[in-house]
Amino acid sequence: MLRGAEIRTFAPAEQDGTFMKRLAGIPTLRIHTDSQEWRQCLNEPASLTLGGHQTPLGPLLTIQYRIANCWLFVFADYGDPDLWKLLDFWAESRCAIVEVIVGLNIYRELLPVGDLTGFAGYRSELDIPDRSGFMEAVVRFLDNRAPELYVLSKTETGMPHPVVEVNLMATPSVIDSVTRTSLLSTVPKTHSHPTSQDHCSGFHAGDATSLH
Repeated sequence: MLRGAEIRTFAPAEQDGTFMKRLAGIPTLRIHTDSQEWRQCLNEPASLTLGGHQTPLGPLLTIQYRIANCWLFVFADYGDPDLWKLLDFWAESRCAIVEVIVGLNIYRELLPVGDLTGFAGYRSELDIPDRSGFMEAVVRFLDNRAPELYVLSKTETGMPHPVVEVNLMATPSVIDSVTRTSLLSTVPKTHSHPTSQDHCSGFHAGDATSLH
């Protein structure tokens, strides 16, 4: 099953410190994983990277969240107004809160954000009402195992096999697009351990902007 990432309003926990409580109400990226390997590495440093990808079906955005050998990719639609609210906040504040849901537990990270001006040109996608090209592009990326092959290309020989998972940014506009298409019925599994027998192809960082 393709899990849905969410854009939520940050609600500090009772035990959070003063600084985190001051961030109450800001937009937050919440991602989901069912991999137990994440529990073993959540105390390691995290990184957040944005990648802009041009495809024959139109552009799409990937938000790549990584801890150690665990990678999670969020596919997002540039034509989604809720996505731009999140990106605009990241660009202005230069920080991002990411909540990782592992089972019943929530892990929070506050990460620095770099310059996002390179993505501004994609805002014109908001003026294109038909978003079916985005969903088709996501299906093709997954069908070609593009995230796994990209991660494998970044994994040094002798390192543990990476864990790769995928979320779809499940905002109201994207859910509506999914509801109106049956494309996701063809999506393969989204949690895997790629091996050195796989060959890297089809996934490029494009205008990726490192956020950490």
